[in-house]
Amino acid sequence: MKKALLALLLLLGGCASTPRPPLVEYALPLPATPEAPAPADGPVLSLATLQAPRPLTARKLLYRQGRRLGAYAWHRWAEAPAALLTQLLVERLAATGRWKAVLPPHSTGRGDLRLEGTLLDFSLHLDPQPTAVIRARFVLLDRHHRVLGERSFQIQTPVAAPGPAAAADALGRAAAELGDRVARWLAGVSAVENR
Repeated sequence: MKKALLALLLLLGGCASTPRPPLVEYALPLPATPEAPAPADGPVLSLATLQAPRPLTARKLLYRQGRRLGAYAWHRWAEAPAALLTQLLVERLAATGRWKAVLPPHSTGRGDLRLEGTLLDFSLHLDPQPTAVIRARFVLLDRHHRVLGERSFQIQTPVAAPGPAAAADALGRAAAELGDRVARWLAGVSAVENR
């Protein structure tokens, strides 16, 4: 009995001394464009924080294999994907110079237009080949809460390898492309509204 207890203690002691790998955090790349002059008479755009299902409200770096959803153990986002993507959209839309101002979600200012969105997917899909996938739906509202436009986007970016660093890089590129597509869509919708 004493030998078994001693062996168990030695085994548990060995597990406790195993070093844990360092935690790695990733952020989305923000645009490195020079400041664009804003039109003096352009509308003010207000952004709402992207809504998302529970897995996308955590900081986990997710992957999908078939119907299974998993997360890399020692890799995560600096903030939840919905918050990171909201920040990227504010920066990308402001950089277009189309808006008098682009207000972030917690601004006390009032916008002429409001962009609301739902993030539906932000993960690495392993089947049939590694691909970073972002799916989101956006609605543009006027100050009277009337819907001016609605659009769904799906961005798929190939991943060089199925590992977490390559997945984070590909998701960053997909997020930048989503920001550009949303900016082009908004330009078309608000141009129709301003006629």
